[in-house]
Amino acid sequence: MDNLQQSIIKTIAYFDIFHYPRKTAEIKAFMDTPCNNEALNAALAALLKEKILFKHHEFYQLKHDDSLVTERFKANKLAEKHLAKARKIAVFLNWFPFVKGIAVSGSLSKKVAGNKSDYDFFIITAYNHLWICRFLLSLLMKFAALLNLKKYFCINYMVDESYLEVEEKNIFTATEIATLMPLHGAKVFTAFFTANKWIYTYFPNMEFIETDIQDRRKNIFTRLAEWLLHNKAGAKADNMLMHYFEKRWIKMMDKNEHNESGFLLGSMMVDKHYCRPCPHHYQQKILSLHREKIQKLITHLSIAHRA
Repeated sequence: MDNLQQSIIKTIAYFDIFHYPRKTAEIKAFMDTPCNNEALNAALAALLKEKILFKHHEFYQLKHDDSLVTERFKANKLAEKHLAKARKIAVFLNWFPFVKGIAVSGSLSKKVAGNKSDYDFFIITAYNHLWICRFLLSLLMKFAALLNLKKYFCINYMVDESYLEVEEKNIFTATEIATLMPLHGAKVFTAFFTANKWIYTYFPNMEFIETDIQDRRKNIFTRLAEWLLHNKAGAKADNMLMHYFEKRWIKMMDKNEHNESGFLLGSMMVDKHYCRPCPHHYQQKILSLHREKIQKLITHLSIAHRA
């Protein structure tokens, strides 16, 4: 098996963790080896011939299971409906003070949804005002929870405009960045994708991500709130709120409780310029699963080859 075929296998194996078969163009975009279409098609044909990969309609997968393609069609169709709602929610979130950029993240950004899917939002805030924004959004999330609407307002990853480059550089974070769907903040997301050009070392076939959105002007009440808090008192409040959340999440972690998705409650990293999940939980779980899956495939193929 040559390097190109190995790259294809690694790519499909990553998305197989989520039971998500891939089209040819999708495989190419997320491969770690540069190639042209002709070489890719030849490598895919060889893997099909050896029954290392299987194909149903236009989708490639590691096992001969047509139900995965059926489920993908359902998930993609449902995601379109959810994305329409997410766009409306983003308009509402833009009313909050110091919000400069909003993007859909998680499974929905990959156009995958189920009936109980959460709406995960990635937020970029104004410099030095992340925690005021976080506090106001947390009030919204508490109110939404009371109305059983919590899944529509999942906001776990926030950075301010001075902290755009993602520290953890691996296939998980590269995939999450590449699949973000900006809904507001064309200027700040252009800066974000520029700051994270390192993802193209993981995905050399992917074209540079460009934002094609039109920003809405903040309403007068939001602009007034930002003006009132853009001073020393606002800066002091921001620092106090950062320490409040830090202490709160430490207490939550001590309880060792998990939500329905398996996320350890309170496992958040706190800094003046970011609020994000600890990478050694879900992120490392996915990376470990990917390594294990590739190792099993290599072992299986080696045994089959010797036989």
